[in-house]
Amino acid sequence: MPTPRKHFGRRGLAQQSATGWGNSQTRYGTAAPAYAAPGYGSDADEGTGMSLAGIGSVFAMLFSFQGRIGRMEYWGIGIVRFILMIAAAIAYASSLPANSAQLDSAAVLGGFMDTGTGMIYLLAFVALTVCLFSLEVRRCHDRDASGLWILIMFIPIIGAFFALYLFVVNGFFPGTQGPNRFDSGRSQAAVFD
Repeated sequence: MPTPRKHFGRRGLAQQSATGWGNSQTRYGTAAPAYAAPGYGSDADEGTGMSLAGIGSVFAMLFSFQGRIGRMEYWGIGIVRFILMIAAAIAYASSLPANSAQLDSAAVLGGFMDTGTGMIYLLAFVALTVCLFSLEVRRCHDRDASGLWILIMFIPIIGAFFALYLFVVNGFFPGTQGPNRFDSGRSQAAVFD
């Protein structure tokens, strides 16, 4: 009895149907596309552009506190988030009055509430901060630690040292191998860590 031959690069794909153009089935049958991360994308979204499910996946990737992420996604999203935060801070600082002698902390904070542009900057800063906490929590989940540990960052002096520790541990140490108690359908595939 001959042994079945492996098809490298075709993991998760069903054999194509031989019926031709009139077939009502999809090209891949009911299987997901190869190398897709669990919970991200599907055959229904393939080739249709950005759909509501795709937008929801992007928001879940940036703002969800469920599941776990690997170091590659942590660094990728974190660097983009950091660049956006710096750009928003520079843009907000350039929108403040030019007379720096009159600027104090009340004027800087009041600038958020005085204009519509200030409110947009405030919403951007809040969204980028929630994204930061989301990344840290999911990275803690990948290391099989509770995401509630990030609450230590709100303690005045100790929080700064803990934030530095958390950055080093989350950014440079690998997560737990295999499943842990924080796995979900949105967790990234093992190839990312």
